[in-house]
Order: sequence, then C-alpha cells, then structure tokens
Amino acid sequence: MDNTIKKRLIIYGILSGISFAYLILVPLVGIGIVVYAAIQLVMILYLIKDRTEIKNKKALLLFIPIFILTLRYFISDSFIFYLPNFAVIFLLYSTMILLFMDDLCIINQGFLFIKKILCTVFKPLAYFNIPIKWSIESKKDSPNRILAKKILVGIVISIPCLIVITFLLSAADLVFESKIDILFNSFENFVSPETVFKIIVGLLCGFYLFGLFYIVFEGKKEIKVEANPEAIEKIELKPQGDVVIINVILISILTIYTIFALIQFKYLFAAAFSAISLPNGLTYAEYARRGFFELLFLSFINIGLILIVIYLTRDKIYNSNNTSCKIVKALMIYLCAITVLLLISSFYRMMLYNNEFGFTELRLLVTIFLMFESIGLMITFYYIIKPKFNIIAFYSVICLVFYLTINVINLDYVIARKNIDMHYEGKDLDVYYLYTLSSDAAPQMERLLNDKDSNIKQAANDYFKKTKAQTAFTKDWRSFNLSRDRALEIKNLDK
Repeated sequence: MDNTIKKRLIIYGILSGISFAYLILVPLVGIGIVVYAAIQLVMILYLIKDRTEIKNKKALLLFIPIFILTLRYFISDSFIFYLPNFAVIFLLYSTMILLFMDDLCIINQGFLFIKKILCTVFKPLAYFNIPIKWSIESKKDSPNRILAKKILVGIVISIPCLIVITFLLSAADLVFESKIDILFNSFENFVSPETVFKIIVGLLCGFYLFGLFYIVFEGKKEIKVEANPEAIEKIELKPQGDVVIINVILISILTIYTIFALIQFKYLFAAAFSAISLPNGLTYAEYARRGFFELLFLSFINIGLILIVIYLTRDKIYNSNNTSCKIVKALMIYLCAITVLLLISSFYRMMLYNNEFGFTELRLLVTIFLMFESIGLMITFYYIIKPKFNIIAFYSVICLVFYLTINVINLDYVIARKNIDMHYEGKDLDVYYLYTLSSDAAPQMERLLNDKDSNIKQAANDYFKKTKAQTAFTKDWRSFNLSRDRALEIKNLDK
C-alpha cells in the first residue's frame, strides 16, 4: 500500500473519530448526525479520489438511504428507530465497501451476499492495530522516536487493562475502593468522565472506519489451490430433495390450508355482509379481531417453505417433464396463492381491530409491513415460474425500502391523529398511551388541550410538560430537532 493512501486513511480515521465524538455523542441526537453523514461523504470522496482500487464508484449511491436514516434523528423525536437505524447504517456501509471492490455478486448466490455483508461488518476489528503498526514501522524515525512510540502504544493498550483490574480490586477491597474514589474525584476536577467516554468512543469509531476502508485498499492475497477433482466434486454437490416425498408434504399442508381458506370465505369475509351465525356462540367482532399475528407468522413459514422446496428440487422440476415435478411446481404456486389469502385475512383482521381500538406503533408497523410483504409474494410467484434470479437479493431490497418508508412516515403523528379522530367520533380514547408518544404527536395532542373531559385535558397538559422537561437540556445546536422545536412552540412551552 502506497504512502498516499496510508495518509488518507489515517486522516479519514482521525477526522471520523473526532467528528463522531463531537456531533453524535450528545444528550439527544439531532441535526448533528446529518452533518456527520455529510462530512463522511466528503471524506470518502477525498479517500477514493483517483484510486484505481475503487472498481465501482456507483456504490456511493448508498449514501441516499444513509442520509434518509440520519434525517430521522433530525425530523423526528421518536426513539423507536434510534438503535436499529445505527445497525442498518453499519450494514449499508459494509455493502458500500463490497461494492467499491466489486465483490458483491448477487446473481444466483442465495444468502452468500448477506453472509459477506455481515462478515464485513466485523472485519474492521481485525485491523485496529494497523495505524499503530504503521507508526512504529516508519523508516524515517530515529531509534529514540521509535522507542517513544512503542512506549505510547504500551500505555494505550494498558489503559483498558488497568480499568478492568482497578474495577475488580475495588470490588474486592473497600479501603482500596475508597482511595480510588478519592483519586477519581480529584481527577474529575480536570477531566469529566463524560469527556473520557467521548474520547474512548471517538477513538473506537475512528479505528473502525479506518479498518472498514482499509479492506478496500489492502489488496487481495493470492491463495494457491491445488486441483483436486474429488474435492471440487464434493463442493459442487447440492442437497437434492425427493420429489415424491415433497409432494406428499405439500399436499398434506395444503389440505389444511384449503379447509382454512374455505372457513375464511364463509365466516370472515362473507359474514361481514350477511347474517351467518358463528359456532360456539362467537360474535363476529371476537372472531375477526384476533389472529393477525399468527397469520403473519404463517405467511413467513410458507415463503420459507417455498424457498426450501425450490432449493432442494430446482434442478429436477425445471429441467424435467416428469409429472411429479410438474405437480411440485403447481403445488408451490397454490401454496403461494394460499399465502396471499393469509395476508388478506391478516390485513382485514388488523383493519377491523384498528377501526375499533385505534393505532399503536406495533399495529401500524404490521399494517405497513403487510403491504410490502404482498409485493414480496408477487415476486415469489414469478420466482416459482422462472427461478433465474436471486430472490434473497430482491427480498433484501424490499426490506430496505420498507425500513426507509417507516423512517420517513411520522408514526406517532399518524397514531395520535387516528386515535383522536376516533375519540371525537364517540369511541374510547386511551389518552395514557398517547402520553407515552414522542413530541412527533404534539400537533395532534394540542387538540386535546381544550377537551371536555378533564382527565383527557390534564393528560394532554402533562404530555406537554413532559416534552418541555425532556427538551430543556437540548439547546445545543447538535441536538436540534424539528419535532422537539415544534412541540416547544405550542403553548409557549419554551418560556
């Protein structure tokens, strides 16, 4: 690796760590993370400029979903996606690294590309020592400077060891613990624990991002493999499923599903428009407003079953005119159709439940997910007919689009609007649930400040007091958030 890229990687790692500690490690994450993403884009452009190692610069397009995810921290105050968004950004960064190297072929590789992405997430941990190694191995340094660097490295490595040992010894001896407490109390007068925490996390972030891009520039090591026909034959062997056994299993499963489908049409869908009596004294409301989560789970099982059957019988059912093979294909199409019915039934039940009891975050997320799963099923139909593409890659794209969609939608606002509208239509309102919502719901909660019900009015007032208390310490520009700012303007809460 040439010195130019070494310097760029070091600069990138240092600036990444400093900006992370300054912009993101604040009491409440806000616009600072959007600024951090912009800085990252600029630094990555500087890092890959004029580099022949970068085979696919279109990988930078992944910054579009990354920016969408970071904007969530700026426009919304809901904590539901705070940690998941960080995890998805990690995956997007790893995907970008693989695309830079043109090492992410998704054609007919099943789960292999997902395995590569997950491995890349953790691979930078193995390169934390590289910057230290570079600094020690510098040829221009004198022996004294090399010695000083080695001493510094020893100190850096000993710090976490000292922390662990000190903690254990303090737990073992009360006198030692009291002495350490006095030492740390005097130390706090110079450097606060919060500053130490930011320095440590910033260092870890810098080392991690350094290692992530080091993967791109380290170059591939050639591995000599002796030709071994027997080994190659073993590698190419794929598990083969018996078509007859699979047919029996599918027919058995589909028999139960067919009975279930008939019941759905008779008692769920038809009963909504006719006076069909239900068995065992069940009311239509009791029957319809339950079971959506179970049906959703079954739809997952069915999709998984379809993928397993295709994996086990692909070479047979698509390269043979055998009657049993044709039956397998037809049964899978029928299973996919049954799964569509399960989704429709689940969606209908959820809709009835929402119309009666209102929205919650979970119910709203499930409702949106059902729409995206239906798109996945349409792709599955086509895959059964022509399995010439990597359906796992398509599922991954659908999941990413779904995740970006729920990040863009203001969930708490939608929940509050739906439930408050139902309240003014004469239905019961769970105002204590609304109290737990973030400041995203503030514009709708304002409607309850003049409600006739004193309990609801008091709960609404308490909601805004809570909002004011939570945002009282977020005057720092890095924590600025549109939703929190909008909530403070209501009733002049910032005064």
